[in-house]
Amino acid sequence: MKNGPSNGFLTVLVALAAIALYLPTLRYGFVYDSSAQVLIDPFIHQPRHWIDILSLRVMGMDVLDANRPVALASLMVDAALWGFNPAGYHLQNLLLHGAVVALLFRLLLGFSGSRGAALVGSLLFAAHPLLVEAVAEPSFREDLLVAFFTLLALWLATRLRGGRPRWAAAGVVGALFLAVGSKESGVAGVAVVAAYALLFRRGRGEGRFWLGLLAVAAGVCGAFLYARFRLEPEVSLIFTQKPQPIASDAWALFATQCRIWSAEWLRILWPSDLCADYGPYHLRNLPRALGLGIVAGVVAVEAALAWRSRGVALACALFWFSLLPVSNFIPMYRPMADRFLYLPLTGVALATALGLAWASRRWPRARWAVLGAAALAIAPLGAATTRQMAHWDNELTLWTHAVAINPFSETAQINLGFALYNEGRLEEAIPPLQRAAELTKGAYAPPFAAFALVAAAQGRTTDAARALAKAAELDSRYREPETLVSALTLPPAQAARLRVILLSSSL
Repeated sequence: MKNGPSNGFLTVLVALAAIALYLPTLRYGFVYDSSAQVLIDPFIHQPRHWIDILSLRVMGMDVLDANRPVALASLMVDAALWGFNPAGYHLQNLLLHGAVVALLFRLLLGFSGSRGAALVGSLLFAAHPLLVEAVAEPSFREDLLVAFFTLLALWLATRLRGGRPRWAAAGVVGALFLAVGSKESGVAGVAVVAAYALLFRRGRGEGRFWLGLLAVAAGVCGAFLYARFRLEPEVSLIFTQKPQPIASDAWALFATQCRIWSAEWLRILWPSDLCADYGPYHLRNLPRALGLGIVAGVVAVEAALAWRSRGVALACALFWFSLLPVSNFIPMYRPMADRFLYLPLTGVALATALGLAWASRRWPRARWAVLGAAALAIAPLGAATTRQMAHWDNELTLWTHAVAINPFSETAQINLGFALYNEGRLEEAIPPLQRAAELTKGAYAPPFAAFALVAAAQGRTTDAARALAKAAELDSRYREPETLVSALTLPPAQAARLRVILLSSSL
């Protein structure tokens, strides 16, 4: 009988520690996409849409996250329970995050064979500030859901012996389907389970079972993805522009993506200057040659370690298979974001736990010194998480910080202008809106529409009418502000104010 607390107790402990770190978010409001998804869009507040979600008919509708019905369903549960109260939405995020950390601990324990290494690895993951974006923003819980169902599928796969118990096999397929139904990046789960089967389940008679299981899982997830792209509306009021490639040719795309990966890895090792909106400004100190060199070096080290350890090979598979779908080989609206690293960081946690377990076995007398040295990083990571978390309290704190970190982000500048306008700080709202217009070379309507609102609130009706005319010239929807509510671009109150400006002008 082992001394010390039970594995069950430690599982609950790490989950509670992860939740406790994020308890301040229960006081936070809605920011970023959740402002539109919860406060503007009535979809999740209308119970009749449960039929659309359960039948997957929603994937053919012009709805935010229509292609992620599992994530939408979780928000509908919140809407039914909490209405417009943000605390309930944040609570579900915290519970999901705690469940992810608990599952991760059990997986680290199983693969490392060391409770100390598993405990330190899971707590390092839970404390990492790169997780803040996914945990602190309710609309970004899709990344929490993908991680939960992917890790659940992997954990269930480890329960299978010779194809039994059958419930676990069915659970693997179900979890993988729910992962891809939460977000397209959930397709990584099929590859992760396949890697596990290849590395750890090569016994006599097991190959046929695993091939069949993976074929079913790939078929189910593939059918969902086919429907996701096949049913997508050709014309959308919400998504008026398609995401654009980050480079003009394949080589430039690969080289730029290597620079992005390098920047992300540096943030994993040294999480500073985290931001709600990244861009080329964050790659300014990473020339192409350096980015390619870093990627080549990391891959070489991982390959060497994976060759010597099946566990490290699985950790690398978990990292890369979950990173590739959120890379820019298929155009995305955001080339990089902290939330994209939530699931890949579980692979880093697995590699860390395996390394600590190996070091503890290699130097048994220094076991506690090794674990203690690694555990020392938990406190500064947790402190950095607390500081980063505070920026997600409300729109003003979020975008003030984003502009300070990335002054070349037009998204941050525009949103800061709107946030200052909403706070009644009209003069302060003008500079970020002017900066946004400069960054977009005067070809983007929202800065001018926001300036129209500011000018109207200041009583400068002529300036307001002129700015709104410019916005309408760039985007015809500003001639009918009500359509901007349906497009989730403006809340009803701001659309009504634009309508007043229109009626009082010659537009």
